[in-house]
Amino acid sequence: ALTAPDIDLDRVLVVANAMLGGAALDWPREGALSLKIGRALIAGVEAKQIDVNLRLGASGLAIEQLAVADFGGAALAVKGRIGTKAQPPRGALTLDLDARALDGVTAALEKFAPQAADQLRRSAGRLTPLVLRASLALDPGAPGATAANGKFKIVGRAGAFRLALEGDAAAAGD
Repeated sequence: ALTAPDIDLDRVLVVANAMLGGAALDWPREGALSLKIGRALIAGVEAKQIDVNLRLGASGLAIEQLAVADFGGAALAVKGRIGTKAQPPRGALTLDLDARALDGVTAALEKFAPQAADQLRRSAGRLTPLVLRASLALDPGAPGATAANGKFKIVGRAGAFRLALEGDAAAAGD
């Protein structure tokens, strides 16, 4: 749990890497994370009003709240739960994105995928304002099935375009 009015996560990462001396850490299999941060620097971009409350454990991932009020012109909110206790996994996630500008997303993407960031930078003017609601639902399907059925839906608008995309997918249990 961390509550802070102001934090530079870029510096925290640099200090943590220096302290670990390049040692790799495994992704945690269990834990809880709670953050309430007024202002943060993430990948060189200022983020405001960050609220995170999530749990990861043997029963799966539960995101009670993952919200960023402003990340370089974009607001993001994620909620949902994916259960892994039963096989195949089941649950649902929703994502809301409201972006009047994509500057923050582009700057963060630049650190990890420079070509994608360059393409987004060229298209950003046509894609904003951007308002999207996306959902993903996983259900076990027929009794005894070893494959999860997934359904996704994305609705919203990007600039002058209206978006409506739905799909179904099945994945092998392994």
